[in-house]
Amino acid sequence: MKLNLKSFVAGALIAATITTMVPSIAKEAAEQITAVYRNIQLVVDGVLVEPKDASGNNVEPFIYNGTTYLPVRAVATAFGKEASWDGEKNIVSLGTVVDKPAKELELWNRSYINCDKNDRIRTFQDKGLGILECKQHDCGTKEQDNKYHSSWSITYPLNTLAKTVKGTYYLSNGTDSGEGIMKIVNSNGKVLYQSPIMRDVTTPVDFEVDVSKEISISFVFECSKVGEYDDVYHNIKNPVIVSSDY
Repeated sequence: MKLNLKSFVAGALIAATITTMVPSIAKEAAEQITAVYRNIQLVVDGVLVEPKDASGNNVEPFIYNGTTYLPVRAVATAFGKEASWDGEKNIVSLGTVVDKPAKELELWNRSYINCDKNDRIRTFQDKGLGILECKQHDCGTKEQDNKYHSSWSITYPLNTLAKTVKGTYYLSNGTDSGEGIMKIVNSNGKVLYQSPIMRDVTTPVDFEVDVSKEISISFVFECSKVGEYDDVYHNIKNPVIVSSDY
């Protein structure tokens, strides 16, 4: 029996909904629904197909809100395709599963959600390298400990599609009295990474942070130093998102 998948999908009354975890358009929740069963039969090119689950048990199609839903595995089997489920990524696959190669997407030229004190943070390319730079002048207000403190942040959307974020963090253009740290914080305020205390003379540090399932992340640059009116630049060289989907 030769089946025409294109014409079948175009002509059948089916809602095949495969969702990617993008919070703006999808949801992840348990919800009670009222399904209508009418002993619905699946016929493909005049041939009756009996829907079954992975264990061989019969699975009956049903109607919900005026739309008929069919078991994915039954539809795949009808067209000679394998059906598989990736519970970690919430992906239903029909046919051969092809792993996408991981790719590195430059972060420095990507759109961001929010940039605190935007005049102090910039992204640019220098000598072929992407740079995310935060300038902190005099590190804010003098505190009782005789140090100056301030923080700036820039937030990027990930929509749970990224795997890791990485780069090289370092300070420049200051003096050995200027110091600070960089944090990577998720949308709930949890610190996913915190650098050691850095100074202009400190060796740059490489970082790679697991950001899977994160809706967004913020790079937070914090400064604390002895001295006054001393420019300090926090830099991330080659900041990239590693992902096969983002």
